[in-house]
Amino acid sequence: MKTANKTSKGSPSRYAGSIPAGAEDITRIKESASKNELVVVIGTGVSIALTNGKIPTLSWKGLIQNGFEYALKKALITPSQLSIWIPHLDSPDIADLLGAAEFITHKLSSPNDDLYARWLEINFKHVRATNEDMKQALRTLQNAGVPLCTLNYDRLLEEVTGLNTVNISDTPRVTEWMRRESAGILHLHGSWDVPASCILGLRDYETTRSNDLRDLIQRSLGSFKRLLFVGCGDTFADPNFSCLISWLRAKMKSASPQH
Repeated sequence: MKTANKTSKGSPSRYAGSIPAGAEDITRIKESASKNELVVVIGTGVSIALTNGKIPTLSWKGLIQNGFEYALKKALITPSQLSIWIPHLDSPDIADLLGAAEFITHKLSSPNDDLYARWLEINFKHVRATNEDMKQALRTLQNAGVPLCTLNYDRLLEEVTGLNTVNISDTPRVTEWMRRESAGILHLHGSWDVPASCILGLRDYETTRSNDLRDLIQRSLGSFKRLLFVGCGDTFADPNFSCLISWLRAKMKSASPQH
């Protein structure tokens, strides 16, 4: 397990790079869970672990690469376009990655075309969790009453826990989830079976940044709950979360809990 340490120079956002969790961190996490103050944010690393690393399209980069291969197969792009764009997926610059994602999702006519929906269905509909240890770990969190939200498009958490999907665009169900009146898996970046909800390319991220409801939910969680990020990797470079971090630094300062 890893927890986010404080940033350099005592920056109050408390979202820095991860370090191995010590006894103090574990105690703080347990205390937050017992007080109903803990929320777990699940990233693609968990989906990859649940499937024993055998399905590369469960990672964001793997999915985008598959999108290029699918578009080539459908004659939506040329081999030369493929060779130009694929290296962007290995870039350390998030702008290159988002640019590649925007290009290929545009070619697949996201968000409302049947081709785009079919591509998502092919990659996610038949995926199943196989790692028993990881399944048990998630059920332990569920049995402890810890709310689960995810950045993933797949439905593996629902398969493991038996909980229903809560898309962030479903305002009544999201507010019930926030008040803990009903359980579910809150999908912050969308679910594959609702293609228009999936946050993949630049246009999608611009939509998230102008979504007042999303801002309210994420700011509330970041301000008043302790967020435990599991399997999230590059999440803090994500435009959506980088905006949240900047807001917490500017507005909440040291008042927000350590995440």
